[in-house]
Amino acid sequence: MEQEAQQATGGLEGARARIVDAMLATTVVLAAPAWVLSMLASIRAELPMISVVTTMSYLWVLAMRFAPGVRVRTKAVGLIVVMHLVALSLFLSIGPVGPGVMWLLAATVTAAALLGPQAARFAFAAHLGSLLLATVCFLVLPNAAFSFPYHGFGWLAFVAGSLLLGGALAVAVGRLVTDLAGVIDGLSLERTLLREETLRRRSLEAELERRVADRTAALAAANADLERFARAVSHDLRTPLQVISGSAELMNLQRPPAEPPEAAHLRRIEGAVARATGTIDALLQLAQAGGAPLHLSRVDLTSLSRRMLEDLALAEPGRTVELVLQEPLVATADEALVNLALQNLLSNAWKFTSKRASARIEVGLAEGQGERIYFVRDNGVGFDSARAERMFQDFVRLHGESDFPGSGLGLATVARVISRHGGRVWAEGTPGEGATVSFTLPG
Repeated sequence: MEQEAQQATGGLEGARARIVDAMLATTVVLAAPAWVLSMLASIRAELPMISVVTTMSYLWVLAMRFAPGVRVRTKAVGLIVVMHLVALSLFLSIGPVGPGVMWLLAATVTAAALLGPQAARFAFAAHLGSLLLATVCFLVLPNAAFSFPYHGFGWLAFVAGSLLLGGALAVAVGRLVTDLAGVIDGLSLERTLLREETLRRRSLEAELERRVADRTAALAAANADLERFARAVSHDLRTPLQVISGSAELMNLQRPPAEPPEAAHLRRIEGAVARATGTIDALLQLAQAGGAPLHLSRVDLTSLSRRMLEDLALAEPGRTVELVLQEPLVATADEALVNLALQNLLSNAWKFTSKRASARIEVGLAEGQGERIYFVRDNGVGFDSARAERMFQDFVRLHGESDFPGSGLGLATVARVISRHGGRVWAEGTPGEGATVSFTLPG
């Protein structure tokens, strides 16, 4: 804070220094005629002291203007003293009316403006001193040498009026300059604080961006490692499962027809292998949904859904299922991941309506609160809505394996796909009446 105040004050002092230099340069030019007049007046009055004083004053102005290393306050005081001496010389040479009064008032205003908060008293004192010195000169020096229009009370009235006007100017200008200096200091300090706050905010933003980049890179590396691990594990698990499945199939082909107990055991082995293979596939899908980079494009959800349902119908040609697909359903998404999500949703709908004589599966769109809500609805077995939140967790099943086989990872995969797109997914259902899974995607 101290440093900021010094910077603000430095800006104000710099402005004062420029003003003083400009006024000194102007005074060098304007004081030359006054110096000539005072020289003529001193010759006419046979008072060489006046010429000596005015000459020294003029030389002082030149020194203040051109000498290197002179402090600003010293320059200001020198300028003000010289202006008062010029006013006095004009009083003595052409009288107090006109230029003399103007120079005296100008000196008073300059003192109040350049010398800080206490300048008004100094300016008034200098003004009074100049008038008293002029009065002494008029009383002591021969009147014939000067153009002095006032006598007695007239001079007193002039002095009183000049003091009142000079004092008022000194107080007003001093107060104005002090207030202005406070405003300038405040603005300078505020600008400094704003600049530092901006720099601090930029530094924080840069640090935050760096951390986000580091975390993003670490997350990408972790996802890549996870996907590689999942693929390696699935390969290692598939190999023995394929051996078991092949051996069971070979034994089933080679067994005699009259050995039903062994046939039942072989069918159980084949079923277990199929379930394990399905779990491995689901784990791979889950890894893909969580770590694959997004490649966004305009995706026709209606066409994807129709193709998947046709494939499901071909696999079970004996089923009667009413399919309702809204046209068109288009979203901005990663086609591969959305395809994965729809595959799990439609497979579930097909599976959970398998015990319905007249099954119905609907894929549609609902507008809600400024967002596009897609849904997959069926009239299958449904579920208890109180357990809806658990449905999207890994390996959570709401129905028995014997009734509806599955890995328990399908809806977890859907949740990850939708989350990757910045959307939401939720489910609603009633036991025995069906279920609706809704999700949001960018338009």
